[in-house]
Amino acid sequence: MKRLLCDKAKIKRLRTTALLLLFIAFCFYFFSAQRYRGEELIGTYPSPNGTYILTTYLNNARSLTVDFAVLGRVKNTRTHLSKNVYFKYHCSVADVRWPDDTTVVINDVVINVGKDVYNDDGYEVKHW
Repeated sequence: MKRLLCDKAKIKRLRTTALLLLFIAFCFYFFSAQRYRGEELIGTYPSPNGTYILTTYLNNARSLTVDFAVLGRVKNTRTHLSKNVYFKYHCSVADVRWPDDTTVVINDVVINVGKDVYNDDGYEVKHW
């Protein structure tokens, strides 16, 4: 009898853990800046040493009901990994400069490409 109760407790913990992991995955997918895709290319900007390439896109450019948004996607040329680092709604221009090899400034927002992600709501810190 004791073994049966122990198995039920393990099953309940496993079910709770699985539901929690599904909820976290759902939140990451729907509420993360990584879900955005670029639509119309604005420009590409390599870092000073060429390790990173930032590509900026204008989103919702063909829609009459939604305002413009700028998306910045950085790619590491050594590892070929890429991620969105900048998303700004109600914006249609991207003023980009690289002060150093790991820091990019987009429309006066300073972003460390190794750990920062800027979304309209503010910064999210992600490690890749």
